[in-house]
Amino acid sequence: GHAPYNVHYWEMWNEPDSTGGSIPQAGCPANNRNWGCHPAQYAQMLAAVYPAVKSADPLSVVMLGGMAYDNWFNQGGPFNPDFLPGVLDSGGGQYIDAVAFHYYTNNGHGWTNLGVKATELRTVLQQHGSPNLALVTTESGLPSDPAFGSSEQIQARYLAQMYTHGAAAGITSMVWYLNKDTPNPNPGQEVFASDGLLRTNNSPKLSYTAMQVFAREVGSSPYQYRLGPNDGVTGLLEGYRFRSASVIWNNEASTAVLEIPAAQAAAIVRAVDLYGQPVELRQGTGGTKLVNVGLDPIYVEWQTSRFTDVPLDFWAYSYIEYLASRSIVGGYPCGAAGEPCDALNSPYFRPGNTATRGQFSKMTVLGMGWSPLNPADPHFQDVPADSPFYTFIETAFSHGALGGYACGTPPDEPCIAPQNKPYFRPANNVSRGQIAKILVLAKGWPLLNPENPTFPDVLVGSPFYQHVETAVAHGVVSGYSNGTFGPANSATRAQLSKMLALTIQQP
Repeated sequence: GHAPYNVHYWEMWNEPDSTGGSIPQAGCPANNRNWGCHPAQYAQMLAAVYPAVKSADPLSVVMLGGMAYDNWFNQGGPFNPDFLPGVLDSGGGQYIDAVAFHYYTNNGHGWTNLGVKATELRTVLQQHGSPNLALVTTESGLPSDPAFGSSEQIQARYLAQMYTHGAAAGITSMVWYLNKDTPNPNPGQEVFASDGLLRTNNSPKLSYTAMQVFAREVGSSPYQYRLGPNDGVTGLLEGYRFRSASVIWNNEASTAVLEIPAAQAAAIVRAVDLYGQPVELRQGTGGTKLVNVGLDPIYVEWQTSRFTDVPLDFWAYSYIEYLASRSIVGGYPCGAAGEPCDALNSPYFRPGNTATRGQFSKMTVLGMGWSPLNPADPHFQDVPADSPFYTFIETAFSHGALGGYACGTPPDEPCIAPQNKPYFRPANNVSRGQIAKILVLAKGWPLLNPENPTFPDVLVGSPFYQHVETAVAHGVVSGYSNGTFGPANSATRAQLSKMLALTIQQP
């Protein structure tokens, strides 16, 4: 392969806030060469690296290297508490997309959980002029070794709680450290040796299953709010509501009975435990539901839709949800166009709206998982390099999934010598025929040319005939109730979601 080797996330150094050794007093020695003592120089490095990475991959994410942000000078440790403020005050904030940091309970600086540390970091970002930078946790874990007061069950429990706290705090991504136990750790690293989700023989630990269940039950589901008495969460119960499920546990070694109010109980699908096994939901009084909750988190699944205007019984719900859960399509904030907000401020999808050729190019590239390209010379006259769809259109073009229109027609698309580049018309609505063609070309399916057409309005020899027939054969398009296909009709967002989702799922 060639650079950037399909890497899209760049962490510039690991624990750059380190000074390289214990310095039991405030400040840095004059001769120290580690980044931790030189935040201004680290910011200069970012200023040089950031534009180079973005030039090679405009959609890349450049992160400030994962800081320990703990075990500081005044605690006898090697880390500089003023490193992050120093980087930001030196202008480094404009050369990163996210701030990475680590979190471990064994060296916690008074933070009771990952979310509390994230909140403090956001305060620092706010105070030093970079409030909108994303947070990423590139290291966090817990050993399962009883020598450290733990066990495989405690580790699994901690994993679910850690990811819940982080997701509720708005951390963009969290990485568990390690993926596999270390049989012979380096001296001083024994605490990490049993952090793995897998044992040394590659067999899965309980934490491995716990991570799979969290990803399935919560995953990227939007966080809503912390549960309280109005949700039946009282005493030492702790819980968080996500759109897909609530995560609830008891903070003492006993079993509590959670009484879910009747108004919420009607929307409950089921409950499962830390390992994905069903948990009994009992009928309470007045329409409430009762469930036992212990130290291990449980998940209460909710029958809710991601978008206000895409209810569960909407014909395209499964297709839209499939794409939205993979960040291929998104929605519009409530209130943006007079659309009322519900109690959860749910966004709108606007399934009946049309989509442009530029928008569908982006969806296609994201759906196919293609690495974005950023050529120096645009292929289309009306899609310059600063267009929001430039990289997507150029990427789809490079894969042979789309083309343009020859310059000169209509009159407002003049030919400009010497290249006489074609036009793409990114703002035009994408038609059903165009979608069929783009998807078939994107998948590289051999074109079919049957003697008898499937639709009376897509006849043999017509511009989209072979592409539509090929898409029909693969089960990714269908017609209207009157038997026609409407190749020139503008596709709605719901229609194109179905076509795109079915295409992605095809081999």
